[in-house]
Amino acid sequence: IFFVFIGFFSVFYNMFIRKKVDVTAMGRSGLRTLSFRERLAESLIYVAGCAASLILAVLSYTACLSQIFHGYRGQEAVEAFTDGGNIITRISFFLGLLEDYVFGGMFKSLLLLFIVLIVIIQIVGKILDNTSGARVSLSVNISDSMKKVQLVMPSICILLLSVICYFLVVAKTALLLGATSNRYEMPVYGIIIMLVFMGLDFVLQECLMMLVKKKYKFIKMASFVCISILLLVVDIKGILLDENVLFLYPEAEERVTYAKENSDIPVIIMFNDSTPDNVWRLTDQILSYPEAYYVSEGNTEEITDETIISAEKLIVYAADHDNKEALLQMIVDSNESLEQVTERYSEEMWTMYVVE
Repeated sequence: IFFVFIGFFSVFYNMFIRKKVDVTAMGRSGLRTLSFRERLAESLIYVAGCAASLILAVLSYTACLSQIFHGYRGQEAVEAFTDGGNIITRISFFLGLLEDYVFGGMFKSLLLLFIVLIVIIQIVGKILDNTSGARVSLSVNISDSMKKVQLVMPSICILLLSVICYFLVVAKTALLLGATSNRYEMPVYGIIIMLVFMGLDFVLQECLMMLVKKKYKFIKMASFVCISILLLVVDIKGILLDENVLFLYPEAEERVTYAKENSDIPVIIMFNDSTPDNVWRLTDQILSYPEAYYVSEGNTEEITDETIISAEKLIVYAADHDNKEALLQMIVDSNESLEQVTERYSEEMWTMYVVE
């Protein structure tokens, strides 16, 4: 999806905005005007390359089409995309994940810092206008850094627009599975980080050039140090303080230990018949038991297994389902020795109970 957007914006820029090309690297100086035929040829080559890569990707994993457009995932994605009432809820959900798991809860602070630096640049620029007539602005080439920025600005704009479109489309269609939904937006997380800190580095250098009369090399190094410290602060807060690390679960050690210590107790795994594959989330705990009883939560038939109806204690892993509470009560009713169900812990999609 991301490459569809980046391809579209690249072709649009090449066909309708990009009129000239820098030929300095070819031994000539200045810019050369590109004809419509040349721009069309470049665009067709680019589109052909994107199409070929997409076809090869599908051929290497043909099941992707079925997963995208069919089954419960595909149906839910289509329903979510066509539902106009969930726009704010879904975008807020994924922005929250971006805030917590990518920027350590500091995304809003970084945006505020970016705005403050721009305001400082504008204020100082006006002061310089009124005093010495020297206007320093983001839109004027006052240094080599500005020239480099202007050269890469089209690429940055294409990346930014592609990231925004991808983020919104995925936010509108992806499954809402708590923190694990991060995986749907992960393809652009690295690009978002790059764009945010590139923007901060750019405005910070401009701000320092106005306030500190030093050589550009000093300004560049000072900005690099500041951005590095800022990145370190974000990492420390997100990883060490907030402990927002994807797919690393410290609490799993305690749960596996409990499973090993109680491996002699019969265990029942009540799985959601719509998402039976989600049993993989319990793999580290299930492997601690010599055997396990798997029960579909769509099955409400009477329990007759001798081990279950005669056990003095049971461990039950129950997936989220409309029949979950009813099945737990059936387990209690099927065994005269069992009286109560106690919830031990709950994680995404699963709850672990002790029945005794």
